[in-house]
Amino acid sequence: MEKVIFKVFFSKSKENDWLNSLGKQRYLLTKISDSRYFFTVSEDKVYSYSIEYLNCSPNSTTAEEYMLRKKEQGIYPIITGKNWMYFTSECTVINTDAEVHKKNSIFYFWRWLYSLLLSVLGAVVIGYQAFASRFILEAGHTGNGHIKITEVSGNSFGDAFAKMWNGILSFIDKTYLELFRNIFGESDAVFVLAVAVPLVIISSVYFTFNFDEYRIQRKLAKKCELPSNEIEVEQNAE
Repeated sequence: MEKVIFKVFFSKSKENDWLNSLGKQRYLLTKISDSRYFFTVSEDKVYSYSIEYLNCSPNSTTAEEYMLRKKEQGIYPIITGKNWMYFTSECTVINTDAEVHKKNSIFYFWRWLYSLLLSVLGAVVIGYQAFASRFILEAGHTGNGHIKITEVSGNSFGDAFAKMWNGILSFIDKTYLELFRNIFGESDAVFVLAVAVPLVIISSVYFTFNFDEYRIQRKLAKKCELPSNEIEVEQNAE
């Protein structure tokens, strides 16, 4: 029996846990496409999963040697992304070692660092434009923060398209941009702010997700490095 599940993940560790929970229900992952997970359901087999980041091309000799070592352990690659590998096993629980989690954490470290820099840059742009907009208004510079719409009077297909586009621009001007004009005043700085503000919000959310995943992967790596008796104590404490 085949089953398709739509699911969106921002965390590889949570995705891994979810796949393992389905593996216990005899779900074998066969394909991932546009956040859709394709499974075949076995009658008598259970599966375990591991998602690992490879810091080399999946087609490289290093990756092939790594996958060969995995196969010798009864662990098989099922899906190969750009650098993310999905492994499964029927007969053994896949215990990822500290090195795997460290490689995963490095990937997320760079992602949260980029998103942090983008958030800071956007915040600086917002601050500058908000500050500059006051001087634009006081100096009486031209520009009122409205989209300039050219009237179209023809009946051709191109004119019909232009009228439709003008309608979209007019809607944006009277709703979204009006919000910024009410806050910062009528100046052309509104156009920059209208782009920078959502950019900062999106990059801040992106930063939060990536930093959280980096923290989880580092924690898992440190946990793998602990002696087994210390892991038991830590689990009992939790």
